[in-house]
Amino acid sequence: MIKEKENDITLSEKETETVNTQVANGKKVSTMSTRKTQMRIFIVAMLALPIIHWLVSWIYINGSSILMAFQDNFGEFTWENFPEVKDMLFNEVRNSSLQRAVINSFWTFVSSEFIGVPISLVVSYFIYKKIWGYKVFRTIFYFPHIISSIVLVLAVKQLLNPLGPIDAMFENLGHPLPEEGLLHTESTAMPTIIAYTIWTGACGNVLFYSAMSRIPPELIEVGRLDGLSLFKELIYVIMPLIWPTFSTTIILDLTNLLNAGGPVLLFGVRDVVMKANAYTLPYWFFSKVYDGGAAGLGSYGVMSCAGLCFTAVSVPFTLVIRYLLNKVPTAEY
Repeated sequence: MIKEKENDITLSEKETETVNTQVANGKKVSTMSTRKTQMRIFIVAMLALPIIHWLVSWIYINGSSILMAFQDNFGEFTWENFPEVKDMLFNEVRNSSLQRAVINSFWTFVSSEFIGVPISLVVSYFIYKKIWGYKVFRTIFYFPHIISSIVLVLAVKQLLNPLGPIDAMFENLGHPLPEEGLLHTESTAMPTIIAYTIWTGACGNVLFYSAMSRIPPELIEVGRLDGLSLFKELIYVIMPLIWPTFSTTIILDLTNLLNAGGPVLLFGVRDVVMKANAYTLPYWFFSKVYDGGAAGLGSYGVMSCAGLCFTAVSVPFTLVIRYLLNKVPTAEY
């Protein structure tokens, strides 16, 4: 009898342990399921905002622009927008403002790529080599990116005023500036804005310095032992090693070939800008849409058609340049 009771007690203890184990496993499964659910909710919440932003700001806006290229001011389908864009671009008698905008945007892009990018490369190399005074120059060159662009433009406008310090300096040198000021004269307005764009944008590219910082010091030491000068080291050692970064920068800049505008709107009121022919393609689009928008209709269809035409030209050009840049052999390390 005693043994039977002991066996019953033993069985009941085993059953209790089994039940406890099952309960613990159930809690673990429930906890893991809860954690997975929370993780999924977290992922969905984190991805929801960028996905919505992409759908609205890219899909919806670009899709609407493409549709408006084939619509008139009343939303009816039409092909007339394309001939009108052709006339604005090639018929100088009817409207030459688009031609001027394209030319100014082209020169803004060319000056940025062939002057700004080399300056940025040299400054990055200068800082990378830690040449004497590099900390001071690093602060000077990056100063335009520290303060607001509006504040910086206002400061530059005060310097370029007809009675400002720049005018006084040139007058003392015997080369007085135009009486209306550099920003109000047709021959100097756009070059002044381009110079400002080069100054504020040429040294803001930190990608070159970051790419140079990844180069193993042993490779630089080998070039130094071979007696390479700083110029040859930059051309024959640094450039092949950072070529992927350099080519990517050029390709990204090419995507903005026709969007190279500069701070035209910040430099002056619309009448002054248009009178001095100091406007670029982005400003031209803004001006046309703004003028028409005040009347309630606007030239949305024509402007969308112009943007579609310029995109159709710039995309193949960018792809061809990208193909050629990728053909350049690079050094791996």
